[in-house]
Amino acid sequence: MVHSIELGESAKVGRKKVNRMKGVLISSMLPLMLLLQETSGKTKTTQQSGAGTWSMWLMLAAMIVIFYFLLIRPQRKRTQEHERMMSSVEKGDEVVTIGGIHGTVRKVTDDSVFIEVDKGTRIKFSKNAIARNLTEHIEEEEEEEEEEEIVEEGEGKGTEDTDSDET
Repeated sequence: MVHSIELGESAKVGRKKVNRMKGVLISSMLPLMLLLQETSGKTKTTQQSGAGTWSMWLMLAAMIVIFYFLLIRPQRKRTQEHERMMSSVEKGDEVVTIGGIHGTVRKVTDDSVFIEVDKGTRIKFSKNAIARNLTEHIEEEEEEEEEEEIVEEGEGKGTEDTDSDET
């Protein structure tokens, strides 16, 4: 005795999706299969295949170098600058968070900062959440002034030596 089972609508739809997926899979693999047939069917001399291999490796190396200089290196620089900025945040600095909140740093701990956004309103943030430091530190200017003073002192000593030689 044969039992007939009628498929419900959801089973029919599911079967159609499976058939459609099989078609997509086969059509996506077709170019790869054709490429394999082309390469396996042809016999090349060793000189021709060697030149093709070298050019392929050269192109791959060029792409890696381009990716390094266009993507990896600039991202590393930005990360290092951000880490330097996070480590240089001090009490009293005006900062902007990644969420766009502007405020003044009131307390700095190892991994977090307390930012005052309004009188009496303080918010605790992770140091990583600071996008920009709007305060320019005077230390950098002081270092430049010290370097200028050293250069001026060196020039002053040189003129003293020439004066003593003349007398």
